[in-house]
Amino acid sequence: MATTSPGPRPRSPSGQAVSVLDHPAGPPREVALVVGGDGPVSRIICRRLAAEGITAAIAGPSAHQVGQYGKALADERIRALPYLVDLAEWDSIDQLVTDVVTELGRLDVLVNLAATAASSDTASEWSRVLKVNLAGGYRLGRAAARAMADAGRPGRIVVLTPSPRADGEGDPAAGVSAAGIASFVADWARLMPWRRITVNAVVPESTADPDSVASAILLLLRTDRAVTGQSVTVPGPGVRR
Repeated sequence: MATTSPGPRPRSPSGQAVSVLDHPAGPPREVALVVGGDGPVSRIICRRLAAEGITAAIAGPSAHQVGQYGKALADERIRALPYLVDLAEWDSIDQLVTDVVTELGRLDVLVNLAATAASSDTASEWSRVLKVNLAGGYRLGRAAARAMADAGRPGRIVVLTPSPRADGEGDPAAGVSAAGIASFVADWARLMPWRRITVNAVVPESTADPDSVASAILLLLRTDRAVTGQSVTVPGPGVRR
């Protein structure tokens, strides 16, 4: 049975401590920060990273959700510690990266799965989508890259863009943020002085299955350093390229 760790606790955006699952003694060989949700893509990624001996730090906006997700992964004997983050708040993002490095000693991989789409065509929904996908994604990537560069280790960053709606209806806010993500991913790859850090994006079509999306992300995490600044589309079943 998992127990609470006696060490430092990751903090929520409000400053309240979050329960952390215990993990085997000894420093992790590598640490991957996986942000956004507990869905099938995240689970596949955490399982495959764990098979390679990589410890996961999982982060989301809900203490209950991320705690339950951490427990579910622990039941599978996957090393994962839960953290809270509000991607609409830059201070929360900076604190997340600081807490992960403090708690786990390093940061080697960032997988940002937190891309969201608008539920309605309103000003508040536009603001929320752009804050999370663009402003939050930018700040999270920059904070993670700085932590990787400061440690002098190779790093990998992959950002998931929002999918188009399956019903074929347009989602302008998601479309704008997807284009924006591709733009800043390309800019990071061009401007980053740290040649050992790669940054790429994965663009899933609306019918792309989770295993294919997760496989594309993992491929970019393992790829040669020369592959950076790319946006890779994952087609749905039956789509030929």
